[in-house]
Amino acid sequence: MLTFVISFQVEYDPTSLDTVTMQFTRVQLTMLLNGQYQTYMSAHAYKLIDMHSSAINWSMEYWGKAE
Repeated sequence: MLTFVISFQVEYDPTSLDTVTMQFTRVQLTMLLNGQYQTYMSAHAYKLIDMHSSAINWSMEYWGKAE
């Protein structure tokens, strides 16, 4: 059973910025799950103009990794 998930750190590669869509395509996330940190490369971009959808995509992606 999952007790909590916290986004601890979001790192992006500045060279991966797509200036047309204003998003970073290479993003590394560090999450805290049940007291342990896990770091992975996200398949979803960091959208500078839509952080809300970025966070939703990352959390949905993470739930698959948390099983």
